[in-house]
Amino acid sequence: MDFNFVPCDETIENDVAKEKIIISIGDFIHKLILLEKELGTKVSHRILDPQSLILENPYDNDEIDRVANHIAKFLGLRQRIHVNIDDLPYKVGGNIGLSSSYDITINLDYAVLKLEDSVLAVLAHELTHLYLFNHRIDITNKSILDNELLTDIAAIYLGLGKLILNGHRTEKKYEVDKKVYTCKLYVGYVKTHYLGFVYKTICDMRNIPENVYNENLSSQGRIYITQAMTHNEFSNYLNKNFYDENIINKTLADIKEILYSIQIILSDIEKYLKNDEIRSAKEIEPFLINTHKKIRAYLKICSMLTSETNLSTECLKYLYNMKLYQVLEEILVCLDTDFNSAKSYLKYLVSINTTQSPNLNVDPESNMCTIVCRSDNTKIEYPLDKPISIVKCPKCCYEFIVSSDSVLYNEKTKDFVVLYKEHFAINKQKNTEPKIKLTEDKGFIEPFLRYLFNRPLMGIGIVLIIIGIPVLIDVGFLGSLMLFVLGILLIICSIFNLYEIQIEGDLPDHHDHNL
Repeated sequence: MDFNFVPCDETIENDVAKEKIIISIGDFIHKLILLEKELGTKVSHRILDPQSLILENPYDNDEIDRVANHIAKFLGLRQRIHVNIDDLPYKVGGNIGLSSSYDITINLDYAVLKLEDSVLAVLAHELTHLYLFNHRIDITNKSILDNELLTDIAAIYLGLGKLILNGHRTEKKYEVDKKVYTCKLYVGYVKTHYLGFVYKTICDMRNIPENVYNENLSSQGRIYITQAMTHNEFSNYLNKNFYDENIINKTLADIKEILYSIQIILSDIEKYLKNDEIRSAKEIEPFLINTHKKIRAYLKICSMLTSETNLSTECLKYLYNMKLYQVLEEILVCLDTDFNSAKSYLKYLVSINTTQSPNLNVDPESNMCTIVCRSDNTKIEYPLDKPISIVKCPKCCYEFIVSSDSVLYNEKTKDFVVLYKEHFAINKQKNTEPKIKLTEDKGFIEPFLRYLFNRPLMGIGIVLIIIGIPVLIDVGFLGSLMLFVLGILLIICSIFNLYEIQIEGDLPDHHDHNL
């Protein structure tokens, strides 16, 4: 477990490009699917309560051993855990010696002991390594970072989410020789809003109520969830019920519609390739091959996600449906460049066409033309002058759109930007205002003064009433009554906007005018 003493400015606004975020979301969902397939029938849906792991003295080895073994027991681990405190290499908060022996040692760095929540987060991460090792779940063909990401996600999946979120980013003030020092630790491999996304996704698919998953979660941990729920790219996933069959059927239909849209343009390009055979051979045909391969890959993913009917758990069904929804967004974002390039190539080929008719490879005897499956280069005989239709390659079974008439069908397709707004922008507008607002309590006085600052008449009226109290005592009833009446009138004017005079009729024909 790595840790960082310098807190990074990890703001949502400065995150990576949209395409990378969406692909990362897909990778996180894929990891959850892996865990659910392997462990879905073995794990409980309980979340370990941090309050059951009171760590009064993190420098006490016996106490840390007790807490570590408590977490191990929660995970169902049968090994005995011993924690060793040591100076570990830079930016390493802890490590574990994985083996099948009964006694297991976890090494913790001295620096981690300064913050109790960080200790619990590191122990949760390292014991999850042991759990995955015991159940022979690993992705050794991937990078070290990918394995560590899987471990953080698995820790949340196994019920240690509150420990991971509470200890992800912690700080504590110390006073030494009358000087105050702040120790800050950033523990883990997953960014804050991704942590919130994973934790909330797991709770949603397990139907864990909000009061349960928020109980004994730190304010910072709750902020991670709020960040995910209000983030432009995450909010759509966390505000949908992926058990709803209507959502899934619509998502699948939308994916097919979008992929067919780009295939229509590619089909139109095929009819005019001969207009510039040199550029077509060097540039346009390789583009067609590459784009069709991307489309086929997405179709394969959709087929895999929808063809499995005997899923082992309901949670797996939820994750499959969520992944399908992510594929929809990924297609719109990642194929947008290909969509626009296809439109540009088609516009160019049509602009240099002199005959106003397609140039197809036609057999005059059979009145058939030859179309090519760009996925495996299979040549297919196809009737001439046939409108748009779907063809299935006899070899690779790839389904794609073709037409052999003189009509250009691309004008009927919607731009990917328009499609993206149709499917996602509406949800984003709805989520502009966070469903969960976490604000720092600044007391009563500051909000009240800010309220009066925006309503000066009400402020003056309250001041006059306050002044009227000592006037009543020192001067008499009549003087204070005048102040009270004037103050109340000003407050009434402020409440009902009586000081705004509406003038009906046409204004003078001047650029500058005063009312």
